[in-house]
Amino acid sequence: MLRKVLLVVGGLSLGASALKAQMMAVPPLPNAPFQAVNTLSITDGNGTRVVSGKIARNSDGSVYQESWKPGASEPEQIFIVDVPNHQFIQLYPGKKTYTIRSNPNIAALKASTMTTEQQIQQAEQAKPKHIERAGLVQDVQPLGKKEVEGVVVIGELITNRKPGVGMEDTETSSEKWASPDLQLTLLTKTHDARSKTDSVSTLSHVVREEPDLGLFRIPVGYQSSSPKPAEPQASAPASH
Repeated sequence: MLRKVLLVVGGLSLGASALKAQMMAVPPLPNAPFQAVNTLSITDGNGTRVVSGKIARNSDGSVYQESWKPGASEPEQIFIVDVPNHQFIQLYPGKKTYTIRSNPNIAALKASTMTTEQQIQQAEQAKPKHIERAGLVQDVQPLGKKEVEGVVVIGELITNRKPGVGMEDTETSSEKWASPDLQLTLLTKTHDARSKTDSVSTLSHVVREEPDLGLFRIPVGYQSSSPKPAEPQASAPASH
């Protein structure tokens, strides 16, 4: 359920504009604080567009992410997953407004039963996979481990092919490098042969320290734009 909540958060941004900084599915992992810059580059028939935004997580697992438009002077939206208060906060810096949605399913994850070393060893021993299902052919190629921004990551290359007509024709590849201890993907490269689109998502300037706690609070001067509950209507006087 929690992963579903995070994916919905991402959809709120990417559904509005593919040019905004990619909203990552950042798990509310406790005791794994960090801050970084998340950059998304998209190249297609219209050229290359690049957007970047700050991303952070504190020790209680709360997550902060910015969504930008190209050339903007401030984030268009800011998304906060507030773990202690079980709520999702959306900030609109241009309007100085915010919305809050409570969700009891927002909570910090439990620690993995596998250590970072065990996860790395498992990835290094992984074998290639070939899957064919409902006309879709998928190949998964383990890529071992390397370092990105001084963080050890494990990688895999996934290719999907499904012959068809028009939108049904699929040929994509996705190379992902993820950190086992941070539970984050630090580098993703995707290629869509049908739309001739390439995208690269990277985390840079990674600092594995407690971020400013002010990031996870509603700034002073912001006004609520959440819908107010409807007031009960007075009953009409009984007729005699």
